[in-house]
Amino acid sequence: MFEHAGQGYAGHGTLCGTLGVSSYLINLVIYDKDGSYRTVIDRMMWWYAGMEFPTERFDDISAFPKQVKVQAMTPLCHTSVSKWTLAAGAQVTSKEKYERCASVGGDQWQVGVKSVGGKEKCRVALLDNQQSGEREGVIPK
Repeated sequence: MFEHAGQGYAGHGTLCGTLGVSSYLINLVIYDKDGSYRTVIDRMMWWYAGMEFPTERFDDISAFPKQVKVQAMTPLCHTSVSKWTLAAGAQVTSKEKYERCASVGGDQWQVGVKSVGGKEKCRVALLDNQQSGEREGVIPK
């Protein structure tokens, strides 16, 4: 259904497709007259820009575990992928790159699902880059 979002929307390298799909679903679930979805989506974008991807969460099922991690510092697909391919010495068409993006998608999906906690407050899981493990922040309505 959301295949069009791949590679930054039909291969244009714009917004990371996982962010667009997550934003769409968050809007569907918590849409209200106060625009609560805006805060959740904003925090999700900041989370993505601040993360070092890919994480090791899916290494046990990955064909390419322990990949180089790079912080995108933006929600844009082309920047995130370009920074990673340069650091990893990989080609943008490589199997390693597709595996990396699949892992990023899995991480983003888990955060997107955790982001939706209802209209009163939305829970956003943020990976603490300074310490190991997860921490959860509460975003008030």
